[in-house]
This record gives sequence, C-alpha cells and structure tokens, in this order.
Amino acid sequence: MKKLILVILLFLFVGTAIANDGVFYAAGDRLIPLKETSIRLQKEVLTLTQKGDSMHVNVYFEFYNPDAPRTLTVGFVTPPAGGGVLEEETTHPHINGFHTLANNVPFKHQIKRMEETGFSSPSHATTYGHDFVYYFDIPFQTGLNVVEHQYMYKGGASMLEDFRFDYRLTTGKSWANGQIDDFELNIIMEPGTYFSVNHSFFNDQSPTDWKIVGRGKVAKQPFATPYSELKNIRPVKFNAGQLQFKAQNFKPDFDLEITQFALRIQLSHWSHNEEAALFYFIGELDMIPEDFIPEELAGYTEKQLWLLRNYLFAKYGYIFKNPKLSALFKKFNWYTPRANRLPYKKYFSAKDQKLLEMIMEEEAKRKK
Repeated sequence: MKKLILVILLFLFVGTAIANDGVFYAAGDRLIPLKETSIRLQKEVLTLTQKGDSMHVNVYFEFYNPDAPRTLTVGFVTPPAGGGVLEEETTHPHINGFHTLANNVPFKHQIKRMEETGFSSPSHATTYGHDFVYYFDIPFQTGLNVVEHQYMYKGGASMLEDFRFDYRLTTGKSWANGQIDDFELNIIMEPGTYFSVNHSFFNDQSPTDWKIVGRGKVAKQPFATPYSELKNIRPVKFNAGQLQFKAQNFKPDFDLEITQFALRIQLSHWSHNEEAALFYFIGELDMIPEDFIPEELAGYTEKQLWLLRNYLFAKYGYIFKNPKLSALFKKFNWYTPRANRLPYKKYFSAKDQKLLEMIMEEEAKRKK
C-alpha cells in the first residue's frame, strides 16, 4: 500500500506551536508537503484546556476516504526546547500523555531522534536541531474514519508574555477538500484569566464570532499590537465555561494564537481610555521573582497599593460599593461585575492570592 506521512509540528517555549494534521510525502530523507487528493477532513472538534503552564489538547477528527483502504504513516514532530532553557531540557520531548485512537483502536507510537528515522522536517519548519518524532501507521478504511489525539504540552513564555499557546490550523487545508467542513474550537482557561485570541483567521480580517459559553467577556473591538504576529487581537476575560468558535467550510489563513501578555502590556489592551495609565506604576511587577515582590510593593504609594488591590478584585467580578472604583473599572472592557461578596481564597488563582496577601501585609505595616 502507498504510505503518506502526516506531520504535527511543535515549537516549544519561545514561539510555541502545535500543528494540526498536515499531509506530507516521504521522499528519501525529506518530507515533501503534499495536497491529499481523495481523503477529506469532514469534521474537527478541538478542545484546549489550560493546566498551569501547560495545555491539554484533545482533538477529534472525522476523515472520509472514498477509495480503497490505505495506510498512512502518522508522525508528530517535536523540536526540543529552545530559547532560555537549560541544556538538559533539550534532551527529551516536551509532550506528556500522548496517545491516539483511530476508529476506536489505540495505536502505540515509537519515539526517535529525527536523524534516526528515514525522514526529516519540511524545509519551511523552524526547528532547534535534534528533533524528536512520534510515529506509527494508521489504516484508513473506506468511508468514515475517526481519529482522536490527546496530549499535554508546555506553553511558551518571553519577556512580553506570561504564556503563549499556539495551534497550527492552516494545515487543515492540505486535505482533498481544501478545508475543514465542520470545525469547532473550545478554549478553557483558568478562572480569572485575561488572554487574547485571533480577531480574525482570514486575510480580509473578517471578525471571528467568538462566544463565551459560561461566564466571561470578549472585547467587541480588535486591538492592533506590535507584540503579536497577527494583525489584530481580541482580548478575553475568562471566568468559567469555555470560549467557543464554530465554523463551516473553514479555510483559515492564520493559525491560532492564545496569549496572556505581561501585566504591564495587558492593561493597555483592555481600555482605549486614559484609565489604563493609572496602572502603569505596576511596571514589570509580573517579571519580579516572588521573593522580591514585597520589596517592590514597599516602593508603591498608598493610592497605588489601593488601586492594585482593587484591581485584583475587579478581575474576578467584584461589585464595588465605592462609586469611583465602580466607574473606573466599568471603563475596562473586561470588567464583568457579578458578586458583591468575593472570598479571595475561593475565587482567586494561587498567584493572585499570594499577590493580594502581600499587598495587604504592606498596607498593614503602614497602619502600625
């Protein structure tokens, strides 16, 4: 039987990206991008769930093969960690819990260094050297074929970003139909998270119809930013449920970017007004090691500590009794007031709990 190679590319740490199934032909020791001529990608349901600095990926595919049964060699190519990481971090893959079902049958994979296999990355791929490859053969029967993937991978981080999770969707166009007939994307982030997603997946910048199924808010207006490869981003404030996008005949020109910018950059995305400037004193607080944050807070004025403390409560939807605070946060497009009582140990993330306690400790010192 003719064998093709499908490759999923993963770029870890700075510039993290996970790719959808793309089609490649094995020619000697190279992978040549190939347009599949018969097998169609009819449906994809992609669910991305944040777990700390990692993302759990669950993908459900429905492929349709109109021809005789064929076997495809499926490969997931993952470069080692790059950027500011320890050398030992480059010696192993950074995917955990990897497994695949095809038509309800589990397939055991092999992992080798790329140079130990008979193929290599496509010439257009960015890699950091000694890539790893997960690979196995999957038979595609005539008619409907269901393929499911699950795995966990680390997100990227940089001076500008607390985290970044990318997923390559554009390779979905390499199947016979040149599109994903029925596409659904679900993004589940940790409660209280600000992040940004694509304003558009298309060159014409037609807006993506994002919906919060649960509690949260998606900015109505796009923001142009020099900190993203996208032309425009859409800020999202997530509390519970999932951020969802559905499309028919989906042919994206841009891949998915999920980014939480550093706090000093985030605030400029959440309001077109001058109110964001009130919080510029935060500076690079998000980059300071936890042990040194109390020292940084000691340099803040009482008003700045007050603003920062209330900003943390605003993130989780506190309804302010103080009319000045209420008017201030209502000018930020992420603010969704929902509760006049908000125990922080129940609702805040662990990181925000620690920061709030440090602020309260500093305020208590000044009252003595």
